[in-house]
Amino acid sequence: MIDHSLLIGFGGPTKPEEVWPFIERLTRGMRIPEPRLKEVARHYEVTGGFSPYNQHAQRLCQKVTEALYAGGVTLPVFLGMRNWQPFLPDVIRQIKDRGLRHGLGIVLAPHR
Repeated sequence: MIDHSLLIGFGGPTKPEEVWPFIERLTRGMRIPEPRLKEVARHYEVTGGFSPYNQHAQRLCQKVTEALYAGGVTLPVFLGMRNWQPFLPDVIRQIKDRGLRHGLGIVLAPHR
């Protein structure tokens, strides 16, 4: 029996000071030229220094929770991100700590 749902997202920086740590985490082990990384950082500057992805994913998580509850399904819905907070391993640990064991995972963004 399913006892929770887990939305699995890509993640992104939520404020300007997170942009470089996010880019470094995302590209760790890759040989991407620094000018290209700076170009990506500038894209975040243009949008205010953050990605709207996390806000959209959090809103989706809330809407899924509301829709399930409206239909009489009282499963908790969690959100974990591959590349930024809330990090997927941390969320999985929280799920396990609550004694939940049988979840339905929904991938929001394709990962390699």
